[in-house]
Amino acid sequence: MAQNITGTISVEDLKLYLNKGLYASEALTHNHFLVSASVSYRPEDLGAGAYLDYTELAHLLRNTMCSDTQLLESIAATCVESIRQQWPFAISVRVHIKKIHPDFEGLQLNAVSVSLFWEK
Repeated sequence: MAQNITGTISVEDLKLYLNKGLYASEALTHNHFLVSASVSYRPEDLGAGAYLDYTELAHLLRNTMCSDTQLLESIAATCVESIRQQWPFAISVRVHIKKIHPDFEGLQLNAVSVSLFWEK
């Protein structure tokens, strides 16, 4: 009987401190961000010596977050596309970006977040 095995690697809660956001108040102050991503694949689709590297995934997330792009939805979309290009054998990708205690004109918020999910 054939097995249908799916593997997943994840980077969870990469901590970054950046000034990112569309509001003027966000551009003046830094915010804490937690960035996570998971990439699923079928082990039988990996070529000889191919693998998913946690460190490369973490660097990809950090580099994309540190770009000039301010809109979190756009950053998440770029992360998804970059992951798909880096690991074309991926069957699904999830990216989650959480901004901790954002400054939205005096509103008391614990966090705001965006998640994007792609599936082959």
